[in-house]
Amino acid sequence: MKDTYLLADIGNTTIDLALYDGVKIEKVKIPNQDQKKIEEQLSLWGEENIQNCVVSSVNQEGSENLIITLNQIGLPFEIITPKRMTDFANRNGYTITNTSYLGTDLFCDIIADDAAPQIIIDLGTVGKILYLDRDKIFHGCSIFPGIRRIPGMLEQSADMLDNYDLTKNPPLVSLKTEECISSGAINGIACLVSSMVQQIQKKYDAFDSKIFLTGGDSAFVQSLLEEYGLKDVIYDPDLSIRGLLRLLNL
Repeated sequence: MKDTYLLADIGNTTIDLALYDGVKIEKVKIPNQDQKKIEEQLSLWGEENIQNCVVSSVNQEGSENLIITLNQIGLPFEIITPKRMTDFANRNGYTITNTSYLGTDLFCDIIADDAAPQIIIDLGTVGKILYLDRDKIFHGCSIFPGIRRIPGMLEQSADMLDNYDLTKNPPLVSLKTEECISSGAINGIACLVSSMVQQIQKKYDAFDSKIFLTGGDSAFVQSLLEEYGLKDVIYDPDLSIRGLLRLLNL
């Protein structure tokens, strides 16, 4: 019988907790400040049935909350380190020269699928577009505000704008302020992503790239990208978790 793994992908806003039993992945998303919900979820899964835990993190507070819980229940864990990433890259033919400071979530995005070249659109608290060429050389990424962050940024900068909740599928233009903001955030990021990916394809002659869409905000633009000129996008909300599994050789 294979061991059951707890996989934790800790972002700036939420923790993706995934239970992997060697066959299937069961995943939940929890606010990274909510230690009680972490405890409740592990209890629901049956903490006594979990043999291993692996943590990928880009947020200190989220890491501390999870580690407190893991220590309380006596579950051993491993935190992914730059050395672990470098060793994997070297063994598997990747050239990733910035593993000393590259976020483990982005590293897991890059290695989740063995395809090369590939372009990865990761839309979370922060939006990223990553490029790996056909020789498995990682060229880096672009970074931009996350979709859900845009209303709050506008509220802080403009007296007459509020931090409205986003509405899915907003019109391109509107007379309603909340729809205007939703359009700028959702349609605007969809256009940005589509254009940036096409420019990467053109600059690096990477028209044969696999294109992945992932991240907590990716559902906002999933249905829009083809409309804005980006075709054959593979939607994979579990991309970083799959990368963790590959990093662990599971």
